[in-house]
This record gives sequence, C-alpha cells and structure tokens, in this order.
Amino acid sequence: MRKKYVSYTMLEMIIVLVIIGVLATLGLNQYTFFKEHNLGKEAIANLKLIMAAEKIYKIENEFYVSCADATTCNNVLKLAINSQNWAYVTTISTVPYGQQFTATAARGSCTWTLPYTGDDPVPSSTADCR
Repeated sequence: MRKKYVSYTMLEMIIVLVIIGVLATLGLNQYTFFKEHNLGKEAIANLKLIMAAEKIYKIENEFYVSCADATTCNNVLKLAINSQNWAYVTTISTVPYGQQFTATAARGSCTWTLPYTGDDPVPSSTADCR
C-alpha cells in the first residue's frame, strides 16, 4: 500500500511569506518609533541631571562651567553621562544679574535644549524628535 504525502503548494507558501513580511514591516515601524521616543527621554533625563549638577557647581564655586562635550561635563561636574547617543554641550552667557546656562543635547536633526530657568526641555526641531 502506498502512503499519501501531504504537502503545501507554492502559492500557499508565498501567501504565508507575504503575510509575515507585512507584519514584520508594521512591527519594524513601531520599533523605530519607540526607540527614538526612548532616546528622547534619555536626553531629557541627562539634561535635567546636567542642570542639577550645574546648580550644585555654582553653589560651590560661584559660577557655572561650560562643557564642550560629555567628557568635560563628566569630569568637571562629576557626572557619568553616556554620550553614545547624544552630543551634550553646555553654554554659559553673562546677563546683567549674573550668569545663565543652557544645556543642549543634539543627535542628527533633533536638538533638545534646557534653559537655566529649570523649565522642561523643549525640542528645537520636531523633525526627528519624538
């Protein structure tokens, strides 16, 4: 007696692959969105950390410090900021009543800034900021 083999046709295999491809595309778009969203949260958290460290530094030394990169901020302000995803810069400006600082995190066309007033960081470019 012969055994009957059951197999799938080529059309059924192609349909399954197309469905898997569509689902993977939808998932990849969501993954990219959430990755960028979380990177933005990382920048905001680090900018708030820099702001707090700048305030402590001013209390101890009576002036703010300008950081050209995250390494300088880490060394002078005694922080441990990871600069793998963002480039952090702190700029100091003199105003009639003293000094003020602005911390900036930049990545591609997205830039988050935190003014010295302690406001929440706001994106200066909403093109890639999530």
